[in-house]
Amino acid sequence: MAFQGRCHISLMGAGRISTITLAGDNQAYLRALVGAGRLAYPDLFSSPETARKLIMDVILVPLIGLVVNLLDLFQIVIICSVVLSWLTAFNVINTQNRFVYLVGDFVHRVTDRALRPIRNFMPNLGGLDLSPVILILLIYAAQEALVRLAFRLG
Repeated sequence: MAFQGRCHISLMGAGRISTITLAGDNQAYLRALVGAGRLAYPDLFSSPETARKLIMDVILVPLIGLVVNLLDLFQIVIICSVVLSWLTAFNVINTQNRFVYLVGDFVHRVTDRALRPIRNFMPNLGGLDLSPVILILLIYAAQEALVRLAFRLG
C-alpha cells in the first residue's frame, strides 16, 4: 500500500471500520475498506478527491439527513404545541387529566426554549403569538440550506 501522507484505519471485526484518521493535507488514500489487511476496490480510492468524496457520502450526507428529519419532527411538536394551547384555552381538553398534563408539559418544555428568544424579540401583539410561525419558517429555511449542502457534498 502506497499512501501519500498518513492514513490510520481501525477495523472492529467483520470488516467494519471503527475509526478513520486522515493526515497529510488529506492526501491519504483510503484503500483498506473491507476486511482486515485486504485491499478492496483499489481503483475507487485512487485519488484523494474520491477518498474525500467517499467520506462525505458515507458520514456527512447521512448526518445531514438525520438533522433534517429531526427538524421535521420538531416542526410537528411545535404544531402540536399550538393546537394543544388552543384546546386548553377554549377548555376543550381537561388539563387535570394526568396524561394531558404530561403531554402538555413535555411539549411546552421542548418548544419553549426555541420560542422564548423569538417572543422576546417580537413586539407584543396582545393575545396573538406569531412566534411558532416564525420558528417554523426559520426551521424550513435551515432545512433548505442543509438539503442544498447535502446535494453539493453528495
